[in-house]
Amino acid sequence: MSWKHDNVYIGCDAHSPKYWPESVVHYINTFGRDKVIFGTDFPVLDFVRTRREIDALDLRTEPKRKLLRDNVIRIYGLEADATG
Repeated sequence: MSWKHDNVYIGCDAHSPKYWPESVVHYINTFGRDKVIFGTDFPVLDFVRTRREIDALDLRTEPKRKLLRDNVIRIYGLEADATG
């Protein structure tokens, strides 16, 4: 659905990243890099643990940055701070 429709995105906050299917990781790393946003599901999933598990996925630099930051800024029309 998210690949087909411009205004549909995937929020990846319901499951621990270590349990994400390989197809989801591939989607984030390739043609879906603009369509997935990060969430921790805190307090169920701790932020530090979740970030550590995302780091273990070995995502490429650009898709990882988009997942963790850039996509939310773009989707919600937020302003990036001076640090970029």
